[in-house]
Amino acid sequence: MECHPIPQRKDWYICSRKPIICPHCGEKKVRKAVLGYPTEEDFMNENIYLVGCLPDFPVERNWGCRNCDAAFFKDNKFNRGRLDMVAHRDKDGRLRLGYPDEITPESITPNEIPF
Repeated sequence: MECHPIPQRKDWYICSRKPIICPHCGEKKVRKAVLGYPTEEDFMNENIYLVGCLPDFPVERNWGCRNCDAAFFKDNKFNRGRLDMVAHRDKDGRLRLGYPDEITPESITPNEIPF
């Protein structure tokens, strides 16, 4: 398993799969992240990590540590593009965050700053 820290935050990691041991605190408390208002049953469930109603920006975490609140993101093109804040144009000309499926001259707009 590969788990690399994200330079912008010392407690955020991008991983090839769910880590068993948290690299930030060393505990075995990494669980699947659940977004939204929890039920009483979810609140008492030790097998999930509750994110709450406000997702992480720019993409919500896949897993979280119940001990130290470290965030873990699945290593894929979708998450990498959003965490790197890459923008491109889709086939219809709409601005999208993330890496494009195919790199074409139309999808790369170096002079445009969308933010």
